[in-house]
Amino acid sequence: MLPEIPTLEQYFAYAAGLIERGETAFFAAGQSPNATDDLEAVRIEFLGDKRGALLTLQKALGRLAPEPKRDAGRSFNEVKLRLEQAYGLAKQS
Repeated sequence: MLPEIPTLEQYFAYAAGLIERGETAFFAAGQSPNATDDLEAVRIEFLGDKRGALLTLQKALGRLAPEPKRDAGRSFNEVKLRLEQAYGLAKQS
């Protein structure tokens, strides 16, 4: 969990962990017997618009000091892309 006002290092650590957890969860859901339902649950958990883990990262981006926002924004975009790719790959399997 991120603190209310994270440092850039905390933000990056959370982002890296989110990628790792998300990719693992999408892979596992894609391999399950109930893949369709499991993938949707994982998609909501990580990418959901109103309650996904990605939203936590996005909100934290808004609370960072102005100087590190550019680097954190790039990190956010990478996390979003990687999670979307993991979801797409899991859906295909």
